[in-house]
Amino acid sequence: MYNYIDKNKLSVRNIDLPRRVRYSKKLPKRATPKDTSIRKGRTYEDFQKYLMENPDVQIVEMDTVEGKKGGKVLLTMLFRNSKLMLAFILKDKTSNSVLSIFNWLESILGNALFEKNFSCYSYR
Repeated sequence: MYNYIDKNKLSVRNIDLPRRVRYSKKLPKRATPKDTSIRKGRTYEDFQKYLMENPDVQIVEMDTVEGKKGGKVLLTMLFRNSKLMLAFILKDKTSNSVLSIFNWLESILGNALFEKNFSCYSYR
């Protein structure tokens, strides 16, 4: 019956069916990544071990907050030691958009100050 209703073969619509409107479709489960070797040496436990060995290192946490799919995205940077958070609006969720923010920051701060504060640390 639901297939006939979805194909408009009957005069009834989904909005007329309270249970059909109330329940959303179940999303398919995410497939686990096939190649997990890229995670070797980059687990949270490895990160904690690195922090224990290097207590004076500056940590910056970066994340994106997505609203509507395909819409604007919020890029956040949290400086752990100073508890400072910066947020930038990106036009889309691509690596080029993030790179443009880093290029902009480097142009404002200058190369030496940028590298001092934003150099990437590897905890391998």
